[in-house]
Amino acid sequence: MDKYLERKIEEINIRLRLGKLDSLLLLIPTLLGIAFSLSQYYLRIVKEGEIAVFISILILTAGLPIYIGYYRGGIILDSIVERARGWIYLANGFLVFMILVVADILETMFKLEYVYPAYLLFFLAGICAGIINLTVAQRIGSKVLALASMKSSGGDKRTFTYTALSAFFLAGFTSNLASYSNYLSKFLPEEFSYIRSIDPWYSPSNVYERAFLVEMRFSTIFLIFIFFLFLLSEILARGYVVRRSTLPICFLLDLFLPIGFSEIRRLFGFSDVLLILCIASGTIGIALAVIDLKKRIKIDSAKTK
Repeated sequence: MDKYLERKIEEINIRLRLGKLDSLLLLIPTLLGIAFSLSQYYLRIVKEGEIAVFISILILTAGLPIYIGYYRGGIILDSIVERARGWIYLANGFLVFMILVVADILETMFKLEYVYPAYLLFFLAGICAGIINLTVAQRIGSKVLALASMKSSGGDKRTFTYTALSAFFLAGFTSNLASYSNYLSKFLPEEFSYIRSIDPWYSPSNVYERAFLVEMRFSTIFLIFIFFLFLLSEILARGYVVRRSTLPICFLLDLFLPIGFSEIRRLFGFSDVLLILCIASGTIGIALAVIDLKKRIKIDSAKTK
């Protein structure tokens, strides 16, 4: 009887701790959203006229932790692991917020423009932030599981790793979305219609408009590929699997090759050819992952029958 009471008391204590954790997970993203809104008001991280960009960044950095950790983890699934994933996304949201603020302050202080040295500096900073995020994710996950007197299993560690990857690509998407929108808004030609950017038969009226159009197309394609890697990592974090060789190939085709094509184009100006190669590379990477996911799901479902 004493052991039964002790077990029940322990379960009640765990529930109380998890309830406080859920409340905290609601409070901190709200405060982060308020801080981001205030910084947007004073620092203009996302410039005027780009309210859609600001809202998307706010939703992804402040809203996603609540959806994953509180809604999925606390209400729908009652899962400790999902709660931990919400906290990993929250840490990532704070990281994105700090990167955007610091980048804007540096740009203002040192008059940095969107040129190769500054772009390379911010890109390397993003890679370092991703490595830090991968390291911190395991610690956050294990700490949250410890509140329920649980230890991380191999599957949990895999989930936390893919969540960190997903958070990293989300950070890349949101920060690049902000920087691209700011950069392109500075050089927007007069009476330019964004519909022209998706019209392959449109012929620019001058060299200036052509340069802007190519830059915008590269930026849009690159953002699409990063967002796909975010979705793929999130799917893998929820338990789906692909072959071990598939994910590195997808990273190569959807991230590093498009970056390489973009930089070659920036240095040598081979716009049209490299744009086609960029689209082909990312499309192959997306198709490879989608096909492999379907095959693995079919194999797993066949084994369970």
